[in-house]
Amino acid sequence: MGSLSSMSIRDRSILLVAGSVFIFAILIVLWLFVFSPSWKTSRKKYNTMHKTRMNELALVMQKEEWKSKDAEERGKLPKFSLDKNLNMHWLSKINSIAEGIKKEDYFSIPDTRVTSEKNVDGEVSGDDDGEVENTPGVYECDIEVKNWKATLPALVKFAHALQSAEDAMFDIREITIDVKKGYLQGSLTISCAYMRDDLEEEETEEKTPEEESTTSTEEDAPQNDSQGLNNLPKENEAK
Repeated sequence: MGSLSSMSIRDRSILLVAGSVFIFAILIVLWLFVFSPSWKTSRKKYNTMHKTRMNELALVMQKEEWKSKDAEERGKLPKFSLDKNLNMHWLSKINSIAEGIKKEDYFSIPDTRVTSEKNVDGEVSGDDDGEVENTPGVYECDIEVKNWKATLPALVKFAHALQSAEDAMFDIREITIDVKKGYLQGSLTISCAYMRDDLEEEETEEKTPEEESTTSTEEDAPQNDSQGLNNLPKENEAK
């Protein structure tokens, strides 16, 4: 301290400036090699989180719009009862579409089967035994078509027919195509979406002509024997 006090004001000023420059240099080195990378990483994380939050906020603001669109799309789905087996129903539709293509062009789907069914509103509804839990909601099943053979125009027609099918919502999820001489072949997976709910099946029994004639005869006949007895002459009553 004594030596410092003995220094002139000019020397003290030089020492103070040199110390300040040294400290400033150390801070620059720390910023470039320690603080700057950490700051950039933190800033990047902040920007990502901020962007995610703003996107989520925008989705929340559009909640009613999305609910309306969801209800609109659900309204387009065909509806079935919870316990109805739909395997043959969808296979029949697929085969019907294929038959329409065959009338115009070469098209063959010899191996078609339903592989799975799941409730997309919740967890998978089918198990290894193929049993389906009776839970209302939107369902989806996959239909595998193996070893199909077709010309390119027939394949395009088939895809368009699936997209425009009535009372069904089909979509080609996977497709493999091999080029053969004169035609194409491969396999594809068709996804089908629909609704299951607590619907009561309407059972309408059509009567045969014999049943209808029997019913009409019974309606024309006297309701009971007492009506016929009341119409007897009074002399019979006296007897």
